[in-house]
Amino acid sequence: MSAISVINYPQLMSAVTESPKIVYLCGAGASMSLGAHQLSWTRWILEGKKYLTVPEQTQLEQKIGAWSTSELIDAATYLLAGLKAAGCYTEFMDQTMGALHPVDRTFQDALQKIWRAGDLIATTNYDLQLEETVGSTGISYTTPADILSVIRGKTENKVIHLHGRYDRENGIDDIIADGPQYQSILDNSGAQFIQNLLSTYPIVIVGCGGTVEDPNLAGFLSFAMEKLGTSDIPYFYLMKKGDTAPQLPGNAAMIYYGEDYVDLPQFLDELSLLRLQRRVGLPALISVNPYQERRTATSAFGRMHFANGFLKFTGREEEQETLTQFLEEDKKFSWWIILGEGGMGKSRLVLEWLKKMPTHWFGYFARKNADAVREFSPFTDTVVIFDYVLGQEQLCAETITAYLERFYDSPYKLRILLLERHRRTTDDDWMLGMKRGMDSEARLEFEAASYREQALYLENLGEEDELVYTENYLEGYLPLLEKTEFILNCIGHRQKTAEEIQKSYHNSVAADCDRPLYLSMYIEVWLSKEGHMKLNSTEELLSEYLNKEKNRWSLLLGREDLVRILTEPKNALVKQYQKLFDFDDIELELTDDALNAIAAEAIARKTGARGLRSIMEGTLMDTMYTTPSVENVKKIVVDADCVKGTAKPRFYDASGKEITNVPQGI
Repeated sequence: MSAISVINYPQLMSAVTESPKIVYLCGAGASMSLGAHQLSWTRWILEGKKYLTVPEQTQLEQKIGAWSTSELIDAATYLLAGLKAAGCYTEFMDQTMGALHPVDRTFQDALQKIWRAGDLIATTNYDLQLEETVGSTGISYTTPADILSVIRGKTENKVIHLHGRYDRENGIDDIIADGPQYQSILDNSGAQFIQNLLSTYPIVIVGCGGTVEDPNLAGFLSFAMEKLGTSDIPYFYLMKKGDTAPQLPGNAAMIYYGEDYVDLPQFLDELSLLRLQRRVGLPALISVNPYQERRTATSAFGRMHFANGFLKFTGREEEQETLTQFLEEDKKFSWWIILGEGGMGKSRLVLEWLKKMPTHWFGYFARKNADAVREFSPFTDTVVIFDYVLGQEQLCAETITAYLERFYDSPYKLRILLLERHRRTTDDDWMLGMKRGMDSEARLEFEAASYREQALYLENLGEEDELVYTENYLEGYLPLLEKTEFILNCIGHRQKTAEEIQKSYHNSVAADCDRPLYLSMYIEVWLSKEGHMKLNSTEELLSEYLNKEKNRWSLLLGREDLVRILTEPKNALVKQYQKLFDFDDIELELTDDALNAIAAEAIARKTGARGLRSIMEGTLMDTMYTTPSVENVKKIVVDADCVKGTAKPRFYDASGKEITNVPQGI
């Protein structure tokens, strides 16, 4: 099961890639999805029932009826009046709305990415779960001027409560939950102004199926149908397949994000990435985006790259806390330096820290591209990382100057981190060179904004963290290897293997090369040598590692290239055979393992690409001759066993049922 891609909805794609802002409107279903509760409107009313007398409970039940929108509002009106008369309204609200806290990490992460993209989150809910999720404060319909400032980007982003919020700690209770209150908002020009203003941007409704039991969201949709139905601004209602759609405005579209709720966060992740691309010109401005994990563990380049997510991050808690303090100082602009030997983990440390920053901060590894920065409009507090300055001093100077110019008139803070290898230069020549590349005004501003004179210097991991690092590396790397008896033993005794590797590593590598990058290389070479290894120098380690990768790549690249030749060209062999079967209205499917088996056979025969056709013919010839005699066949599936000659292709009819009476000659 997987989420449906946004690209399947051209209208939504157009909105998220072209609009300056998107409004995510969260209904009761979003609140239920965040928390470990099911506090729908119906459940909320039923929770209040126990505070009433028996006659009042009977009267409330009569008002509930069929749980229609009007009946829910009528029941809430009666309930709240009774609770206030009995003096238990505050207790009820504390134990319902006040007790809600987010616990669903996946859904939280998705909303945080939306927030980092600088878009607006509005809600018809009363609770504060969204504020807790994104690390911000909320504002209500009662302060339309503040909301206008947020929408226009003049002040920091806040969660917008269209129907009020309950915040006992700060003495705020302006919820709209009963009949008179709903009438008051209809008569409130400020509230109407807010709803009209929000409707100047595309609205993505995240109700998670709770609309029927959510008078607030239903009320907003009714307002949209009545007042904004002729607007060109699109509405997008997110729902899973099988959900019953509410009555929507004429300019609204139903968007299916997947077959189950668990698909929603992935769909929102894709939306947030598209928004980031639109907001910051991702390819031109950002070299590494911390909010999009890379998993390229099959190649050495992928495994050793700091942004690769296959290796769990280890340690560095103190350094991360120090970086957080760097964020929190009062200065609008500040910069700092992180130094460490090559391969010590500077970039990985910063990457992991960026992922954990408060959600009103947005951070990334920047390209040295001043022109791209001049097209960038700040939308939140921002951290920019320059990974290695030496040799690129002038480019860095120009790019930093461009950032200073873009943030000068914005309400947002700017932080810059400069990462450099400690021993690549002496006397900080690279820093002096970079400052000389700035004009006098920028240089003065930059020099005045230094966070600390002393750089953050990264030392090697301690022994305990180093052992955890080794175990984590084995966890990610061992599944990639061929399952020999030795490797299976390592998998079964990973902790013991990690201890053996750590001891061998320190007996083989010089102390000045004791760092995570070399340890990663050592682990892989040690495994390839089945533990029989003793090195005399770091140079020998590098040589052994390169030889190991050379041998592996010679096979890997050959197989991958042959599969691409089979499938990607306009006249690819697979496409040719599929077309032949298509003439008889039959779908031909070659599984991924079949394609790899064909490529592997060509490598084994040492025929390369020129041998692919003969292998394809040998695999499919009998099938082509036999197919006309098989009735009702609509699909043929060929897997690796068919290529190897140990099995026959599988035939299926239009209903997907396998056909078993295939002639034996095939």
